[in-house]
Amino acid sequence: MGSRRPNTGQLYVVRGHLDSVQHDAALLGLDEDCWVDPRDRFLLPDGKAERPRSWPEGWGRVPEHPVWLVQSHDGTPDEVLLRLKRVVSAVAVARLPSSAGRTLPLLAVPVLPVPRPRPDATRRPALPLAAHTWLSLQLEALRDQAAEHGVDIVLLAQDAGEYAAAQWIRRTWPCDLGPELDQHAQVLGGRAALGQAALFLGTAAGISAGLPDHTSTLRALLAAIPSLSGVDSGAVSPAEQASLVRLHDPDGSTRRWVETVRDAGRPGLLHALVAGTGITQVVTACPDTMLEQALEEVHDHPPAVLPWRADVTATATVVKSRGDVEHPGDLSLTPPNVHAPAASVLRGLATTHHLVVLGSHLDETELTDALRRPGDPVPGQRCGTLLDLAPTGREHVSALWGDRLARIRVSDDGSGGPHRTLLRFLDRVGVHASGPQHWLLDERFAGLLPPRDQVVATQVRAVLDLLPGDSTLWAPLLHQAERLGWMPPRP
Repeated sequence: MGSRRPNTGQLYVVRGHLDSVQHDAALLGLDEDCWVDPRDRFLLPDGKAERPRSWPEGWGRVPEHPVWLVQSHDGTPDEVLLRLKRVVSAVAVARLPSSAGRTLPLLAVPVLPVPRPRPDATRRPALPLAAHTWLSLQLEALRDQAAEHGVDIVLLAQDAGEYAAAQWIRRTWPCDLGPELDQHAQVLGGRAALGQAALFLGTAAGISAGLPDHTSTLRALLAAIPSLSGVDSGAVSPAEQASLVRLHDPDGSTRRWVETVRDAGRPGLLHALVAGTGITQVVTACPDTMLEQALEEVHDHPPAVLPWRADVTATATVVKSRGDVEHPGDLSLTPPNVHAPAASVLRGLATTHHLVVLGSHLDETELTDALRRPGDPVPGQRCGTLLDLAPTGREHVSALWGDRLARIRVSDDGSGGPHRTLLRFLDRVGVHASGPQHWLLDERFAGLLPPRDQVVATQVRAVLDLLPGDSTLWAPLLHQAERLGWMPPRP
């Protein structure tokens, strides 16, 4: 695995909007009139974008807010890219407070629209840049600027075609994770693309969004109860700690737990990257709703959340083994019974899918019970992969399950800690999990196809345009074509 300088910034790509993922700074792309999309107005005082003093230069910062404005609709591509570079440089020197233990500030940037070309000397408007070319230029510029200025950047693609096209472009980029991790990313991404992967999200997954892990949560709840001030958390098991908390302060401990989880707000980068892999079957020991929010952004539809919200039309399903913050009465600080529905679902996924274990140190008993088989204390057939951050004292635990879980050791490669390496790895899995499906018939990205396939795609779109949109006979074909990026002609 290659070594990286700790201050080398990284570019991530996720599906969503500026309110879809936690960040330390944000960029708003505006036109000359400073019109702001209603969904982005939460970033600004009074929801309005006042022109900064540097606006004649096409960019500037909102006073006293970590929000930068860029005139992205007008100007040549080179001018817009120069404004982007100035923003990234300004974020690097602004010394913004980082959240969730980040070593570098995280700048959220939406995919900017193709700039409108200015008329030439003959007053005839120049031809606009092709959408796929402009997307490639943005990606390359942000990648280079992140590395140069020591700023992490998350590029937010607002529709499925844009996201898939960005990932397709990045497939040809060299991977700085090293050949071993890149090979693992290819394998897991391939399984996710084929619908063969499921996910177990352990209790440590919320760390990327600023939530404490399960052990820290229990200790904080114990410390908040005066009658338990003498309890030594090192001498009492987690299950016993949870029982003591419930016994001495059932209502207050639940309220404090709910408040802690809800304070995290938007999904963390980890949740957004996981949702982008396309994995749709999830069992989680986390009570927060951040993964569900990220999945809704990716699939344009809320996932089913069992056992509270069943939905046969949902693309994704999340099973919560220890309760949900939106249903405080059902929250549990302890694992479910081995015969509980969530545990049964997890055992089933370990049989029918390749189970990716993330955010776990193999101390969730619902997971370890699912990995066992009756009468076989050391089962012999692998059913999944553990993304192992192995904290101190638990380095050898994963060896107990080596015949059930292939272990991918995610260690600090010099880029700022093992958790940051994990984010970079998940970003690479997303690249390999995304294919051409969502942009194949999208005219914006036709240039990503070889010339012969461009002709075929044009012919396919012409045939689709001839089909009656109100026909039930052709509806299945039209529906599939829309999933491939085709846009029905406007009446």
